[in-house]
Amino acid sequence: MAFGGILKKVFRTVKLIKRDYDPEIVTIRDIDMPMIYKSMDQDRIIRDIKSELQTYKSLGYRFKDKKQLEEKEYYTFQIGILLNALSNDIDLNIIKVEKYIPEFIYNSTSETIIYQISEIIKRFDIQVSKSISDIVARDEFNWTPIDAGYIFYYLSFYKDLKVTK
Repeated sequence: MAFGGILKKVFRTVKLIKRDYDPEIVTIRDIDMPMIYKSMDQDRIIRDIKSELQTYKSLGYRFKDKKQLEEKEYYTFQIGILLNALSNDIDLNIIKVEKYIPEFIYNSTSETIIYQISEIIKRFDIQVSKSISDIVARDEFNWTPIDAGYIFYYLSFYKDLKVTK
């Protein structure tokens, strides 16, 4: 092998993923998820988000007004699972979103949805320790049904958006 062949192997082309950068928008790729979520396999994540969606529906959050949904009723663990689904590129195919999600969420513009998701990701990154235990995550009520609703809705259509997550 000639000297050029060795250099060619050393200096291989690095492929970069191009995305439009907006310093105001934080994506799931910008944060490091806590260890308890990294160890979850895809089947468990899918099973858990489907279970969470059914619970969300059965609690009737879609019928409640925004003020009622501002109560902190969601555990850090639950929101972490939903964000973990996003970080693992899992689609949540909600056929009739109006059966699950409050109207003010599914009638929001895509810019509003992206902004809300970014804010949830920022808060999660700031509030949740990277070494949080399963027990502590299941004990912290720091999230609202609004947070969960935005994530559920985003998981149902985010791959169709022009903006990369």
